[in-house]
Amino acid sequence: MQRSRSYDWRFKTPTRYYYGEKDEVVTPAMVKLPVEYQKTLGGAEAHAICAGETADHRGTFLFAVNPQKAWFDELWGR
Repeated sequence: MQRSRSYDWRFKTPTRYYYGEKDEVVTPAMVKLPVEYQKTLGGAEAHAICAGETADHRGTFLFAVNPQKAWFDELWGR
């Protein structure tokens, strides 16, 4: 179980983590932990992105969905 902690891996692929200040499922600390861990390990680029002060879990999801296609295209050179 300890080896399955998502923040405990050295990522080779860039990642983005989204959170909202009112998110009832994912707290800002939960999102910032893997980002800081990757920086410490020298892993791939990782970013914590805030969806806003009023964003709950559903609002954070909607905030994150729209830019994903452009980001994936950018990563894969399309």
